[in-house]
Amino acid sequence: MQEIAELEDKKLKERKLTTSAKASASLAITNIKQILEEFDAQVIKDTDQLRRYITNKLVQISNCGVSKEELRALELLGKISDIGLFVEKSEIKVTHTTSATLEASIKERIGRLMEMSKKDEGRVEEVIEDAEYEEVPEDETDDEELEE
Repeated sequence: MQEIAELEDKKLKERKLTTSAKASASLAITNIKQILEEFDAQVIKDTDQLRRYITNKLVQISNCGVSKEELRALELLGKISDIGLFVEKSEIKVTHTTSATLEASIKERIGRLMEMSKKDEGRVEEVIEDAEYEEVPEDETDDEELEE
């Protein structure tokens, strides 16, 4: 009987621990929900509003009295896309040519490449002919490969 009573007490304690753990978990969840609800409001309606805010804030900082911060604010103001003062620009020049001109240019380049490859083939053959060969017995090559 005493063992049964001890088992029932143990089960009761476990239920209380489980209940308290669930209560603390639900309390944590409630806290997280409150935090999310507090910061879930949409403050900025669109990107234009944010752009105006940042621009106005930079204008304020550009007159704050600290020269380092003023210079950085002015630099960032100059980089605004509407102003484009410090933006590096690159120009691309497009030259339009006729199909016949392009075709002639391509044929000329192909011809030069083919001539170069013929010259290279001749050089390779000369190198092969001029090369000196030394016979090495097969057993030595196998040993050398194993050592490496």
